Amino acid sequence: MFPREGSKLNYRLIGFSLPFENKKGEYKIEIATGHFNDLDSFEKNITITTNGQKNKIIGEVPSFGSQYTWRATYMRGNSPVKTSGLYHFSTGFLPVVDSAKFRERIIQHSEKHRDAAIFIDALGVLYDMDGRPLWYMPGVKYESNTTVQPRDIKLSPMGTITYLINSSVYEINYNGDTLWSKTSDKGAGKYPDNAAFHFHHQFSRLNNGHYMALGTENVLCKLPSGKDTGFTIIPADSIADDTSSAYKSYSKKSTGDLIEYDERGNIAWIWRSWQYVLNSNLKYYSLNLRGFLDMHDNAFYFDERDKTIYVSFKNVDGIVKVKYPEGNVLNYYGNKYSKHGVEKNVFFHCQHAINRADNGDLYLFDNGCDTITDPKLLLLREPADDKDSLGVLWEYTCPVIDTLNKTGMGPNPGGGNIEELPDRSFFVAMGLRNSVTFIVNADKEVVWSAITEHWDIHQKKWTRVLSYKASMINNRKDLEQLIWNSEK
Repeated sequence: MFPREGSKLNYRLIGFSLPFENKKGEYKIEIATGHFNDLDSFEKNITITTNGQKNKIIGEVPSFGSQYTWRATYMRGNSPVKTSGLYHFSTGFLPVVDSAKFRERIIQHSEKHRDAAIFIDALGVLYDMDGRPLWYMPGVKYESNTTVQPRDIKLSPMGTITYLINSSVYEINYNGDTLWSKTSDKGAGKYPDNAAFHFHHQFSRLNNGHYMALGTENVLCKLPSGKDTGFTIIPADSIADDTSSAYKSYSKKSTGDLIEYDERGNIAWIWRSWQYVLNSNLKYYSLNLRGFLDMHDNAFYFDERDKTIYVSFKNVDGIVKVKYPEGNVLNYYGNKYSKHGVEKNVFFHCQHAINRADNGDLYLFDNGCDTITDPKLLLLREPADDKDSLGVLWEYTCPVIDTLNKTGMGPNPGGGNIEELPDRSFFVAMGLRNSVTFIVNADKEVVWSAITEHWDIHQKKWTRVLSYKASMINNRKDLEQLIWNSEK
C-alpha cells in the first residue's frame, strides 16, 4: 500500500495504491488535511475525493509542508462494499517550493499541453503547466549566481530521473532515492592527475539500459612551432611520468570525452575528442587563434536506432556525427580550419542541445553567445551525399525580452535546450540570464510561455533564476510511469 503509513513525501502528485482489489467495481479515495485518528474528525475535514476504476489512483494534495489523512473505499454502484482504516502521510518542504520565494510565472497558458510538466534545473523542481510545484528534489539548495546546482534534470526512458551536479551523475526515482550514481571514474593514466573523468553538461539513460555522459580527461599538449603545423597531443595514459624533461614544452590540458557505462558502472564504450582533432582540420585551430583547442563539448544526441551519435562543440561552432560503436566520424558541420585561416560556419554559433527529430532532421538551440544576435531555433537537413551540404529547413528567432522591465536583455549568455514534441512543436528553455521557457509551433506561434523567478529580499522585487536548462514530461502517461515506478 502506498503511500506508506507515516511517510514524508517530496511531492504533491501522489500515487495511491489501495489495500484491496476487485475488478467488478470502482474505487474511491478520500483525503483530509491534518492528522486524524477518529472517524468523525476525519469525515468533517475531507477536502479531496478521487475515484478510479483500478486500485491505483493518482491524487493531488494542495500543499507542501502539511499532514494528511486518507482512506480507501471499494464501491459497487453508489454503495460502499469495503472501506479501509485511516492512513497518514505528510508532504515535506524546501524553500524552492515556497511560492513567496520562488515561482514559475506563466505568461501564456495552453490548454493543449495541460497534462505536461517541466523540470527547472537550478531549483530541482517539477512544475505543472500552470506554474504550481508538483515535486522537488530532496536536498537541493538554490543559490543565486552559482553553478553548484543540478543540471540536465530529465525523465529517462525507464521512468526514472537523471541529472548531474558537482561533476557527479545520478539516477533517482520519484521519491528521490538514488538508483545509480558515478562521482568520477578512474582513467587508465599512470600518474595521479589523470585519475578521473569529470562529468559535465549532459547525462542520459539510454534505451538499452546503459548510461552516457560527457566527461573530460587530461592530455599533454604542445602548441605549433611553425606556421604550417598543427599542435601535438599526447594522451596522458601513454606516459609514465609527465614531469620528465621530455615533456617540459607540453602543457597539461583537459579534453572532452563521451563515455558509456553499463548498469554496473563499467565503461562499455568511449569516444575521445582529441583523437578526432588530430586527424581533422581542427588540428589547425591553434594556428588561427594561437591557443589550445578547447572544443567545449556541451551536448550529445544518441540515435540508438540509426547507431549514430551527434556531439556538439560550442567553441568551434561544430557538430560531429559519430558512427556507433565503431567511433569513426561520418560528418562534421561547423567552422573549418586550415593553414590559411578559418572558414566560419554561417548556420549557428555557440549551439546547445543537438537533437534529431523522428523524421531524421536535426534541430538545435543556437545560443548566439558573444554576438549581438538573439538566440534562435534551427531545424536542419543533413546532406544526402558528399556533393550536398547542410541546409536550414526552419528557424525561429527567440524574443530575448525582460518582461519585468520591458527592455531587451541582449545576447543569451549560455545554456538552453530544445525538445521536439509529438505535434512537431518545440519546447524551448533559454538558459541562464533569460531563463524563459516556451512552446512554439511550426507556424512560429508561441502557445505557452513562463519565466522562472525568485524574490530578491534586498531589491524587493522578483528577479530571474539563473537556470541552465529545463526539460519537459510531455504527457500524463509518462508522468504516471514515473510516479508508479517509485513504488517498486
